[in-house]
Amino acid sequence: MYTTSKEMILAAQRGGYAVPAFNFENMEMVQAILAAAEETASPVLLQTTPSTIKYMTLRQAYAMVKAEADAVRVPVCLHLDHCESYEGVCAALEAGYSSVMIDASKLGEKRKEGKNQKTVLRPDEVRKIEDTFINQDVIEDFSVSVTYEQIAEKNYSLSAGQYFEVRIEFVELSQEAFENRMRAYSSNLEKLFSEGKALEEEIRERLGELRYE
Repeated sequence: MYTTSKEMILAAQRGGYAVPAFNFENMEMVQAILAAAEETASPVLLQTTPSTIKYMTLRQAYAMVKAEADAVRVPVCLHLDHCESYEGVCAALEAGYSSVMIDASKLGEKRKEGKNQKTVLRPDEVRKIEDTFINQDVIEDFSVSVTYEQIAEKNYSLSAGQYFEVRIEFVELSQEAFENRMRAYSSNLEKLFSEGKALEEEIRERLGELRYE
């Protein structure tokens, strides 16, 4: 059963339980995760990373998860993890993703305090936020102004991403460019499969070394 991340997390909060999240890279992984979720009657959050969707498109990921989620009884949602761009957020939501985690760790500047390191906004970034709020400016890819009626339509959600206009840019490719891109995707996919097999063999080898004492 495909659902939204918000509904899933709120239900978990009310029930006092955690929701597991698993990365996947192909259909077999999706099927295995959902089979385990169904067997244990556990809601589950499936997620992709920006690197995964470089060879598997957002729409392909959504199509796989949606098709398999509709065949099980447990709640299932699809999440894009560590998205660093506004365009990526919009594209994921347009494709049908349940939620997106925005990674803003590259904003601001890193400062070291003793043994700890933290990222803080620069003075010019703070001023921009303050001025934008005070003047109620609408700045592309940065801020938006909405009415109370629009907030009510969104069930009083203050998640800013819901109020930005979703823009999808289409790039026309020649046949040669398309074939080159598909070859690159296939090559990258084969490399990932190879790495996955090597990791599987290493795990099996390490497990075989375990002894009871």
